[in-house]
Amino acid sequence: MVESRTEGVIDAPLARVWSLATDPDRQTDWWPDQLEFERLDPEFTEGCRIRSVTKRPWPLSNFESTLEVAELDPGREVFIRCMDSGSFTRIVCTEAQGGTFLEVRAGTEPKNLNARLMDNALGKRFFRRWVAHALDHLRTAAEHERPAAGASAGNA
Repeated sequence: MVESRTEGVIDAPLARVWSLATDPDRQTDWWPDQLEFERLDPEFTEGCRIRSVTKRPWPLSNFESTLEVAELDPGREVFIRCMDSGSFTRIVCTEAQGGTFLEVRAGTEPKNLNARLMDNALGKRFFRRWVAHALDHLRTAAEHERPAAGASAGNA
C-alpha cells in the first residue's frame, strides 16, 4: 500500500471548507486533475457513488472510474475510495481559531499486479504531489470564496 499525507491551516471557516470538500459540483475546483465529478446517487451521503473522470498525462487516455463515499462524518471527515483502482482519499477537518485545520491523506491499495508495480515505481511521488495539490487548491478556493449574500464574513 502506498500512502501520502499532508496537513495545514486554511484561513476560512470550517463550514466553508467542508462545503467545498463535499460539494460534487465544486470538486473540479480543487480535486487534482479532475475533469468531471458527477454524483450518481441523489444525495452526498455514506455509500453514495460518484462518476469521476481524471486527466492523465500523454500518452495515457483520461481515466473514468466510480468512486464511493465509504465513510462520512458530516462537518468532520470524509473517506472516498475508487472502486476501480483501489485509490482512496481521506479529508479530516477541525476548527482552528476561526480557520480550519485540514489533514489530507491519499493512497492506493492496488487491485492487481500491474497496479502494484506502477505504485511501487511512481506511487509515492504521485500521491505526495496529489495531497499537496489538493490542500493548496482547497485552501485557495476556500480563502478566496466570497461569503454568501447576507452572511457576514465570520459566519460564512
